[in-house]
Amino acid sequence: MKEILLAGIDYFKTKMLRLSSATLYVSVGMFLMSSALSMGLFIDIDLAYGPLGGGFNIADRQTWPVGIQYGLLILGLISIGYGLIVVHPRHLKRVEEATQRQRVVVVDHRGLTFAVNKTVFESVPPEFLGRREEIPIDQTPYVSGNSRVDDPEKSLEEVLHIRRDIDSRVKAVDKKDVTVIYGGLASVPFTFLTGYLIDDDNDVEVLDWDRFKGKWFHIKSKGEEVRDAVISGLKEAETAEEVVVAVSISYKADLPALAKAFPGLPLVHMDSGDYQPNNHWDKTQQQKWAEQFVPLIRALGGAKKIHLTIAAQNSVVFTLGRTYDRRNCPPLCLYQYERDEDPAYPWAVEMPRKGSSAQIVWNK
Repeated sequence: MKEILLAGIDYFKTKMLRLSSATLYVSVGMFLMSSALSMGLFIDIDLAYGPLGGGFNIADRQTWPVGIQYGLLILGLISIGYGLIVVHPRHLKRVEEATQRQRVVVVDHRGLTFAVNKTVFESVPPEFLGRREEIPIDQTPYVSGNSRVDDPEKSLEEVLHIRRDIDSRVKAVDKKDVTVIYGGLASVPFTFLTGYLIDDDNDVEVLDWDRFKGKWFHIKSKGEEVRDAVISGLKEAETAEEVVVAVSISYKADLPALAKAFPGLPLVHMDSGDYQPNNHWDKTQQQKWAEQFVPLIRALGGAKKIHLTIAAQNSVVFTLGRTYDRRNCPPLCLYQYERDEDPAYPWAVEMPRKGSSAQIVWNK
């Protein structure tokens, strides 16, 4: 019963509330009129059948007074008329004003050779009103056929100016009228860095690619049960100068490869324990992981460097990147995982610090 109720609430929030006010008035009017007609108003049909002349009279099914039926019919007509004549023109005017005033900046991050059949720009949900601007981040020229990043330095250059690019598109627009929509398929270090650079100067919404359904989906709250990740090894690492942090969301990080790549360093593991590609579609769940990630990094504030690896979906990595605060967190290097290489974590993006920009660090 609980699942049915939640499904009904989700349908109302995701479907009904997307309708314009005029559509709602017309829908209610049609419902009232159909209710009146279903009570037998204006209908009196005799159907004869069978050799003995039996029949069926629809009018015999009337149980409501005619006055109520007429009242429902009139209310339905009023509702439809009000929606079409009064509400709909107002709605069109509001949409036009919003479109002229507001801006929707769409960041399409392409960093893998995996091809999609629809761009992020084409998949922006209709409820985001305003003139749309597209900013592509195209790192595919520096990626080989198996999505291996062949030239991290040049790939990095494609990301570094994303905040400046956004600001240049909306410099004459009030911040409250700007929505940034991010969607992408890219390497973990560059996705995290993009989230960090975009930050929260504007309202930010995220789309992620569903490989099973072959389409982009808007990450939003779904009312599902939120799960805590389990954090282990933190106490042993709090006084260390260098620490390895592994975040396992969609699959478990390669802990043996981490131990080999960073011998002798303490390991802190943030583990969702729910390794599946579709465990991330609830925005509230992503926010919960972010709420755990931030204090985890801050708790290691005494470290001179954090070596970070994240095994998670693109949207989760982007969200974690937006939460990283260089003012209150230690220096951080986020590593790329290449299972068939030695070491399996060959390079990282060192996150920007005061007085220095992001750079590529090689693990030799």
